[in-house]
Amino acid sequence: MSALSRFLREGVIDAERRVAALTSPQPVDEPRVVALVESSVAVGLVSRAVRNVARAYESSWLVAKVEGVVREWWIARPWRWQRFAGGVILVVAALTYVGLYLLQQSPVGWLWFLVPALALIVGGLSLAAAGTVGRRTSV
Repeated sequence: MSALSRFLREGVIDAERRVAALTSPQPVDEPRVVALVESSVAVGLVSRAVRNVARAYESSWLVAKVEGVVREWWIARPWRWQRFAGGVILVVAALTYVGLYLLQQSPVGWLWFLVPALALIVGGLSLAAAGTVGRRTSV
């Protein structure tokens, strides 16, 4: 093993150790933080509101009816249309996210762009697949 490869390997090991120490939660602090957050009146209010909305959503006959109608309508569409609609939804969502993010704050790095980039890629592939469904390619 050369000195350069040993240097790089040791550097990676050291970086992994340091990042793990920085990002791992301290087990001593976690119960106190959880107890503090759970005792908060605002968190309790939000928690009860979310539970009530979830319970109402699960037991609502109107939601079940609308879900059934939308599901049947979506299934009745051809695959090409479904792929096209899904691609458009993903591309518009990614562009909206990027636009709103850039209007609100300046980007700190490139990680904030990872999720919209993945959505753009999948949306673009879906749009491309929608245009090729049913076509034969000559070899």
